[in-house]
Amino acid sequence: MSKGRLMVQPKKDSTVETIIAHYLDERAIKLTPVQNEQKRRCEAAFTMLIRGNSITQVVKKLQSLYQIRKSAAYRTLSDAEMIFGSVKKFNKDAWRFIQIERKRKHIQQCQKEGRMDLVVKLEEQIDKLIGFDKDDLAFDPEKIQSQNYDLKIPENMKKALMDMIMKGPVDMNNLEAEDIPYEPVQEES
Repeated sequence: MSKGRLMVQPKKDSTVETIIAHYLDERAIKLTPVQNEQKRRCEAAFTMLIRGNSITQVVKKLQSLYQIRKSAAYRTLSDAEMIFGSVKKFNKDAWRFIQIERKRKHIQQCQKEGRMDLVVKLEEQIDKLIGFDKDDLAFDPEKIQSQNYDLKIPENMKKALMDMIMKGPVDMNNLEAEDIPYEPVQEES
């Protein structure tokens, strides 16, 4: 290595980054056998969490299924969350979606039976699940209230600004240009 130079080696993608890339484009990104095994572990961990298993239950199952240490099982859980997202958020959104789909099926059934009163109630419940019952457009007068700003500008600019204000509106299409003295620049050969 030469004096004063720093040698930088390119950073290799982590296993998790490679697995995410593989999900995005399976044909372009090929996984090694180790990465495939980690992908299977993450899928299993995420599936167990979605099915309602606690973290400690998932860790124990991962340990017995894959013959790994407790620390590796927790790392797999962390990787699964990085790949697939938070299970807590997924559960909330998934259950909301499931509830909406159930209500839509009930609406179809009620429409066939001519029970329009139930249809209206079910649609109101769907609106509540989606959040249409909340007033997103609440008027906030403070947002449109006039604001005062203190500007600090140099004295010479202040004078020029005041002169412009006193003259009235400025026609930007018809500005008077002032010629200034100049010297042509000679090209060096």
